[in-house]
Amino acid sequence: MKIKSILCLMIVSMIVLSGSTIFAQPSIPRARIPSNVSSDVRGAIETLYDQDPVARAKAARHLDEMGLKAESAIPFLVAMLSDDVLIDPIEEHIHWGSSEYEVILKTSPARQAARTLINLGESAVDPVIAALKQGDAKTQREAARILGDIESPRAVPPLMDALKNPSWEVREQAVDALGEFEDPRALRPLLAALKDDAWQVRREAIDVLEDFQDPNTVDELRAALRDAHWQVREAAAEAMGEFEDPRVMDDLIRALKDSNWRVREAAAEGLAELEDNRAIKPLTDLLKDAHWEVRIAGAEALGEIEHSQATSALISGLRDENWRVRIAVAEALGDIEDGAAVESLGHALRDDHWRVRMTAAEALGEIEDARAIPSLSTALKDENWRVRQAGAEALGEIEDPQSVRPLTGALKDEIPWVRREAVEALGEIEDREAVDALCDALKDDFWQIRMEAAEALGDIEDGRAVPCLGAALKDQNWHVRLAAAEALGEIEDTKAVGALVNAMRDEMIQVRLAVVEALGELEDPKSIEPLCRALKDESWLIRREAADALGEIEDSRAADPLIGVLNDANRLVRLEAIEALGEMESRQAVPTLIDALKNNDWQIRMETAEALGEIQDLRAVDALMLALKDVDWRVRQEAAEALGEIGDRRAMKALMDAMKDENKDVRRQAAEAIGEISE
Repeated sequence: MKIKSILCLMIVSMIVLSGSTIFAQPSIPRARIPSNVSSDVRGAIETLYDQDPVARAKAARHLDEMGLKAESAIPFLVAMLSDDVLIDPIEEHIHWGSSEYEVILKTSPARQAARTLINLGESAVDPVIAALKQGDAKTQREAARILGDIESPRAVPPLMDALKNPSWEVREQAVDALGEFEDPRALRPLLAALKDDAWQVRREAIDVLEDFQDPNTVDELRAALRDAHWQVREAAAEAMGEFEDPRVMDDLIRALKDSNWRVREAAAEGLAELEDNRAIKPLTDLLKDAHWEVRIAGAEALGEIEHSQATSALISGLRDENWRVRIAVAEALGDIEDGAAVESLGHALRDDHWRVRMTAAEALGEIEDARAIPSLSTALKDENWRVRQAGAEALGEIEDPQSVRPLTGALKDEIPWVRREAVEALGEIEDREAVDALCDALKDDFWQIRMEAAEALGDIEDGRAVPCLGAALKDQNWHVRLAAAEALGEIEDTKAVGALVNAMRDEMIQVRLAVVEALGELEDPKSIEPLCRALKDESWLIRREAADALGEIEDSRAADPLIGVLNDANRLVRLEAIEALGEMESRQAVPTLIDALKNNDWQIRMETAEALGEIQDLRAVDALMLALKDVDWRVRQEAAEALGEIGDRRAMKALMDAMKDENKDVRRQAAEAIGEISE
């Protein structure tokens, strides 16, 4: 009640003091400061009356830092919303030096008070609503903004009423605030705002209605495209494209001839969103517009539509006098991916502006036509390194062996990013001719290039790379060693076993994991002993990967070590060992696996049943028949499948009983198993 009485006095005081020339301060007498507030809150409120605007702003900021403790200051903060004396920012971390940011960075006591009210949230809503209804225009505008930021549903009706405020600035801010809510109640008043006397309000209403995405607003937006003010028409064109409604197509096409170039630009952007082929002809006409910004919008829109019908006109645009337009045209041609543009884009690689040349190279990469290789090869010698980099990337996208020789030459480029792109491109082409050059790249000064070279050699999968990749397993950078190990696994040449085994002592677990995985892919018997040792590694990740690798090699010598792993502390390692024993069809593991069917972990039991099915040992039949009554349906299903694989007729009765299982998947699997045994 005390806050409400202060608020009423505040509103009366604001009305009386409206237009006063005294320095801005809360319009509530100091004597009305509550006596029961804490000393720090009281001190901050009293500072709001200071003649120095910086002190007032800092006091509002201090109240913000107090949080909900500062609720009693709300009426005084509301009374400051017209205190718009501009001052330097009070945040110490802002250090913009350029004068062009001065207006943006200026603050005021009102702005600091508003931020505090926003952070106080719901407790500030009613006082701010009161200020919206009865304050001066400055206060009302700021109140509308605050209510939009707090987003309390209680603010919607008063904000709707504010759309009738005499001040267009208040109405504009009320429209903006209503947009934060996207409340259906506001739709009708916002549509009415499209006929507001102030163009600023009409424009803001369009922006807000665009966020609503209500199809019933399309006709009103179409009408706004004929507004007397160009900024309203511009906003309408932008919004209509976002709706992607076929009804707006003809309106946007007509807007391409608007007297204002910004409207034409917005109409082109709107048509880009629609991606309708009917817009191609009028958009190509736009490539001759007097304003280069409009020509760019036309080119970008044609690129979004991605139809070869626009290729010819865009090719002509590669000769535009403005380099920015030529960039947009080249990008559009890349989006369309029409081979008819290859020759012209090749000529654009000789453009005077390096950005155009770079974009032309990128476009040729998107088109992926081998006819571009000679031009792109020349671009690898461009004076600008970004063009050379784009040329290398494009050659990689084309993936033609003709590019190997020029790309290997680019591995000597002075710029590391060009060399790296050339290495990646050679990996994408996957041609054996690049092996020697990529092996040389494994000695590059930059570890990223060495890593990419290793990956590229893995993609090519040529055994000639094994020695240099083996040497890379000792690289000073672990990322390179990791890539080398993975590459050796992809090449699958047993000559790499020795180097990989030595690398199992690498200090980085990521490298050791890759080495163990590579040994599994090589499937060489010489890897058995070191992999079995890895089953005792301190890291469970290594132990699990070693079990997986041994399963891939499928050598019976690994059976006993894997059986020992069935007691591993980590369940994921145990699961991998069970799977590996099944893959190698280890009969000596059957007794241990039968015991594992009694494990408390359902996943262990399920994996064990699957492994016993792969081994197909008759000793497992009785245990698997018991597993048909397991509490977990997944174990029962796997046991039924395993019995079908073993094919022993002793399981028929148990499988017939399983045909009555409560789970349909178990019943289905039991039926399949009976069918397999009966064959």
